[in-house]
Amino acid sequence: MVDLKRMAKEHASTIAAFLILAIILQLGAVILTTNPMVDEQSGITIGYYSITHLDTTLQIFNPPLAYELSALPLLFLDLNAPLSFDECKNTFVFYGCAQKFFFEQGNNPEQMALFAKIPFIILSILLALLLYLFAKGLYGQKAALFALFLYAFSTSMLGFGSIVFTDLAVTLFIFSTVYFLWRILTKGYSTWRIVAVGISLGLALASKFTALLLFPLILIFFVMAHFMASKKMPWKAAIKTQAKRYFLISLIAFLVMFSTYFFSFTTAEKKLPERYIAQIDDQIDAIFGEQSVMRGPAHFLVHRLPMPMPEYFFGILSQFRISVDKEGYLNGQSYTGGKWYYFLEVLALKIQIPLLIFFLASLLYTAWQIPKDKDHKKRAALLSDSFVLIPFFSFLVFFMFMGLNLGLRHALPLLPFMMLLGSKIVPISQESAHKELKSFILAVLMGWYVLSALLIAPHYAAYFNEIVGPDNGHQYLLSSNLDLGQDLKGLVNYLQDNNITNVKLSYHVIYI
Repeated sequence: MVDLKRMAKEHASTIAAFLILAIILQLGAVILTTNPMVDEQSGITIGYYSITHLDTTLQIFNPPLAYELSALPLLFLDLNAPLSFDECKNTFVFYGCAQKFFFEQGNNPEQMALFAKIPFIILSILLALLLYLFAKGLYGQKAALFALFLYAFSTSMLGFGSIVFTDLAVTLFIFSTVYFLWRILTKGYSTWRIVAVGISLGLALASKFTALLLFPLILIFFVMAHFMASKKMPWKAAIKTQAKRYFLISLIAFLVMFSTYFFSFTTAEKKLPERYIAQIDDQIDAIFGEQSVMRGPAHFLVHRLPMPMPEYFFGILSQFRISVDKEGYLNGQSYTGGKWYYFLEVLALKIQIPLLIFFLASLLYTAWQIPKDKDHKKRAALLSDSFVLIPFFSFLVFFMFMGLNLGLRHALPLLPFMMLLGSKIVPISQESAHKELKSFILAVLMGWYVLSALLIAPHYAAYFNEIVGPDNGHQYLLSSNLDLGQDLKGLVNYLQDNNITNVKLSYHVIYI
């Protein structure tokens, strides 16, 4: 007798393997056709300095994990790396140091960039697999394959999936934290699941400051799980139990993050580059004034008080200062600070239209299906959907009001949750009413989705959907939405093909 169930499982595995291969091939095409960007050179230099000197003081604008991961493969290369000279620490954003490391020491910059991108391809694959598992747990096998399909041909994930930035790493670890938390609250508490959440949270915190939002989200889910449980503990017992679990998760996360800073414990004055200390002192004097009683304690905090990871805490302050004064661009206009609707427009113009349709249709369906009775199974389904909706909308609101309007890559953590909820369209389309029509529409949208990725390949980062089109994207959005300085190879080919010899090029652009 033919085992249909086994055949279906094997068929699903083959499709999933094909989609993973498609991700690898497309990311490989991006790497081979683009050049290392200014920020990538700096990020790789930061990581290499950090892991070879066990010192994370080269810059504090972001936590070090993503940079450290990029530098690990470089340890297998025979590099000339005189990174002990003072300008590495005390020139602005260490760009001069990165330029020397890549181009003035006899190293092979393309080989260095290629090796540094290997960990990010691995992170991309891990995120894709995690999305598959999460969708399978929430909505079934077919939805899981559909979620993986959405990832495999996402211009956004392909565009930023191999770049040495902090965004992919924090996206993966935010998503994995929510996934492991879902496992705890739907499958039951266990020591290993608590540890998994703690490790994942620590890796997220060590990737980007954005991950701090996970702390209130974890608390929200703990409270929700209590209210939606079929058998509730007494309040006092529940608070005590959940507080212990929350503390354990936080402690594990702290230790993981602390390790990425090589257990740095000292004063800010001794750990931070001199240029940062001078800026902080100037800000203290400007804020409090010479006569203020708070001026002394503020200087004590900077110069005398030992603390774990001073780079991390003062990095948060630096990011806050940057977000207040950072310039933005939207719809042909430059401005200072942020516009609350910036990322809404970014999502509307940069995300492929079929994914927007899948996400919005599933969102409307979910809202319509919210149970109003006390049926336990329906309440459990609602709790599962909340693991998609609450993180998505929490991070969306955070991005809308954070003040840094620098591009889709900063909002990358939203994308896996959009794909996850979008995969729910598969079980929705299989409901009895108008099943054939819904399947036809779904197939057309899937074809459109793939075509939109293939037509822009391998220039995924510059993709704009059909609302404005890639040719007109610059009229609405700039910065990393369009140009990461990634196409010098393409420029060289264009100049040669058109016999252009007189060139004026402005290239050096800083993205924080």
